[in-house]
Amino acid sequence: MFKALFDNCVPDPLEREFRRVGITKAREEGLQEYTNSKLELEAYKRGYDALITLDTDFAKPGHIPEYHIPVALLRALPLAVVPTLSGLVPLAERVLLSGVGAGVYIWDNLEGKVAFSRSFADSEAQRDRHTEEKRKRQALNTVNSL
Repeated sequence: MFKALFDNCVPDPLEREFRRVGITKAREEGLQEYTNSKLELEAYKRGYDALITLDTDFAKPGHIPEYHIPVALLRALPLAVVPTLSGLVPLAERVLLSGVGAGVYIWDNLEGKVAFSRSFADSEAQRDRHTEEKRKRQALNTVNSL
């Protein structure tokens, strides 16, 4: 199953909106003090496939020097209101499950319209490395589950 880590700023009730993604909250992993690049890197090290956040700092190109996994940034007005954010979840799930590479993927619901606004990812070589590492982790998990 695709596993995603909720950043500390994501409201807990949003978890039930994700139907095809296994969600773990950062605080459940003892990561409540981690922010941005440290949280993204730690999520990667712990085998998560993506980080889900509301932190708009991730929308700033160059904010993190190197991405290791996809970061799904959900933006809505009013901020952090679950009914407004929930409309973004199906689209975010579809894109994340399509196997996108490391980088930031932004979904907006700022004027009552749900839209995939933009994305930026690291170099093609880094995306290829991420894909290969993900395949290796999946193969190892399969072997370990036997």
